[in-house]
Amino acid sequence: MDIGVCGFGYSGSGAVIDLLKEYDELDVASEDEFLITYFPDGLFDLIAHISGEQARFYEADIAIKRFKILCKKYGKCFGWKKEKVRAFQKISEAFISRIISNEWNGIWTYDYLCFSWIEKKYYFTVGRRVNRAFKKNIIYPQKKMYISEYKREYVDECRKYIKRIKIFLGYDNLRKCVINQPFPANCPQRYFDFFDNPKAILVTRDPRDIYIMAKKFIKEDASWIPTKSVGDYINFYRMQYKGIESIKNSKDVLIVRFEDLIYCYDDTRKEIEKYLDIHSEGKKFKFFDPRHSVVNTRLFEKYVEFQEEINDIARELGEYLYPFDEVEKISNEGTCFWD
Repeated sequence: MDIGVCGFGYSGSGAVIDLLKEYDELDVASEDEFLITYFPDGLFDLIAHISGEQARFYEADIAIKRFKILCKKYGKCFGWKKEKVRAFQKISEAFISRIISNEWNGIWTYDYLCFSWIEKKYYFTVGRRVNRAFKKNIIYPQKKMYISEYKREYVDECRKYIKRIKIFLGYDNLRKCVINQPFPANCPQRYFDFFDNPKAILVTRDPRDIYIMAKKFIKEDASWIPTKSVGDYINFYRMQYKGIESIKNSKDVLIVRFEDLIYCYDDTRKEIEKYLDIHSEGKKFKFFDPRHSVVNTRLFEKYVEFQEEINDIARELGEYLYPFDEVEKISNEGTCFWD
């Protein structure tokens, strides 16, 4: 079983992963985000471009090239050392080789658009001078070109590729594996074909607290969340969460509110245990303690300087607010983790 814990950015998915570390039945080998499946130019994009009705050979050729570029750079964002980056690239190259039907040296219009300034200088300045001097084409641009004729077995190859990546990251494929962000939280099921017996846990959080965190505590890390204008933030949050209603009743998706991990801890823990068919092993509070995490809730009550923006968020995103008035009030005194 592959268990994907997914969030929308500072929604609390890390807390669920910490909770799941307390179960001996589960393998939480890596906390690196598993983004290769849905990164732009990632695995989903690759298969989408080669499985449909392709525009001649162009789509497969471009998709393969972009995927190769991504695999070359993947891991650097996690601070992997060069050896680990190269090892991942080797696994990826082996996978790519199994879905390429033909390859040859050549060039077409799109390749010119992707030239670096060094390539342009070499081919179009140095190359032209050399060719004129010898009166024949000695230096001219060529790149690898690819054809991929889609086969249903390619999905199996994708699963094998994912398994190899998991082993590379330290997972045991015979156990229930907890993976950080292998699916996008708003549409996880689109990516289930790449995994064995997949299940998703989606973690949501009150939009008021995410706004305070992004605005006050983690400005640099959360600069991808628009907070300069509260209107932009409201639109951004709504866009991310709007698809979640359609997946609420799926047997393979469990939606957990971060606040429920704290204010309804016992019930939420039991719900997760039932969903994953796991049992408590006596490590309660070893990695996740709601008594500590409570300081990261109801932030909108602490920072009154943002009251006007908070009122706007409450009015426009009312359906996403956590019902704090319906649960036992626990003191959230203390310093926010990011302060």
